[in-house]
Amino acid sequence: MRSEQSILIVEDEQTLRAAMARHLRREYARVLEAQSCAQAIEMLKTETVDAIVADVHLEDGDGFQIIDAISSAGPAVVLMTADRDIENAINAVKRQVSGFLLKPFELDALDRALEGAMAGRAPRVSKPA
Repeated sequence: MRSEQSILIVEDEQTLRAAMARHLRREYARVLEAQSCAQAIEMLKTETVDAIVADVHLEDGDGFQIIDAISSAGPAVVLMTADRDIENAINAVKRQVSGFLLKPFELDALDRALEGAMAGRAPRVSKPA
């Protein structure tokens, strides 16, 4: 267990968010969950996390708004989306996102994306499962 590390999952689809949280709690001491952009931004005002895993498309905004709300020295960010729009990948690179997952993805792809993001490796795009 990486007991010193914490993760924030931002996903509006409750089933996926719960599955990711359950999986990540096996490895990380703290796994926080937010279902909206606004909730995530509010949480980040009082919580310190090592990484954020956020959906690009949320009911009240997008994962890019979360990135814009944190400082450049903030946590590593992994974005995920089912949308194959190249603009999302371009925006992710411009904002120095640490990882980019294409839905659907296997949970081991999430693990690899987080490990790489927190180790400061170059961004990687996962292939859908």
